[in-house]
Amino acid sequence: MSTLEDGRQVIDFDSKRRVVVTKSDGSSLYISRDIAAALHRLDSFQPDKILYVVEHGQSNHFSNLFEIVSRLAPFSKSQFKHVMFGRIQGMSTRKGTAIMLSDIMHEAKERMLEKMEYTMTTKVEQTEEKEHVAEILGISALLINDLKQKKTQNYKFSWNEALKSSGNSGIRLQYSHSRLNNLITENSAYQLTTEDLANLNVELLSEPEAAQLILRLAQFDEALAETYKDLQPSILVRYLFALCDDTSKAIKVLQVKGSSEEIAALRLALFQVAKNVLSYGMSILGLTPLNKM
Repeated sequence: MSTLEDGRQVIDFDSKRRVVVTKSDGSSLYISRDIAAALHRLDSFQPDKILYVVEHGQSNHFSNLFEIVSRLAPFSKSQFKHVMFGRIQGMSTRKGTAIMLSDIMHEAKERMLEKMEYTMTTKVEQTEEKEHVAEILGISALLINDLKQKKTQNYKFSWNEALKSSGNSGIRLQYSHSRLNNLITENSAYQLTTEDLANLNVELLSEPEAAQLILRLAQFDEALAETYKDLQPSILVRYLFALCDDTSKAIKVLQVKGSSEEIAALRLALFQVAKNVLSYGMSILGLTPLNKM
């Protein structure tokens, strides 16, 4: 580090790259505060990895930060990574161009209430419960609309796209979960213990739709591991959409009521596992799974 004639302190990486770390009056800058914070974290916590989740426009800043810290703490084994994400374009409320998160969440809830009132078949009757469901649906719609995108790309926000109830949306995930919960509740008489299920003949689940759903459920761990490895939530979101597709097809074919007791129990168990995996995946993404909507 060297000091310029005007009093600024700088770090020269090479003849073409210079980073200013303090102002001429000695006051700190964004980079100097980040350096201090990184060194404090290394000293206090000895972390294996430090992730900075910041939009991709700051990539040069973090490239400089990581190189400076590596020079100041050359023996540290901690890994530093800038997790970049794109920008959301065109997000606004009905009131204008405000982009406060509380405003966006409130508008999502209000739009969902309208949608539930005029276009959706709902089993929620009480006003307070309806508002609670609308809030969860609105948040789910916003989260999934964002997380289904590749994290580094910019995208244009659309209320109609975010709040749609069909296709790849947060509302569809919630609908699939509540549909599974309703199916399981209505057929609770067929539920067996884990020990009893172990004695059933799983080969009775011979339909292609059952085989596909079982295969998809078996892929959950792989999808979750890949999501963590790449720090890419869209991988898990795409998996949950595919799980909903397979579950919907299976429900149409694998009738529980009217089947023999053994087949009914097996099919119900399969749908219970599908609900558990869907619920767990949604919770990881920050959603509150709804049992009724």
